[in-house]
Amino acid sequence: MNTNGHYDVKYWADGARAGQVNALVCQHCDFFVKVGPLFKTGDKSGQGRYNRARAAMVKHLHKEHRDILAVSL
Repeated sequence: MNTNGHYDVKYWADGARAGQVNALVCQHCDFFVKVGPLFKTGDKSGQGRYNRARAAMVKHLHKEHRDILAVSL
């Protein structure tokens, strides 16, 4: 299943975090995953938080929108 194009990446527009990823938003419903709360001790960059958010989004897509993902193969 291809999850590309089924969620949007939203970035901070201003402030100290401008240009950093804020949240991942499902294009099929109101589900979203905020990246900030996924911080874990030892993270040296935002990549770990993004990966954890993406994993949550993919899990949501496969659980709730499996029929749409199957068509987009």
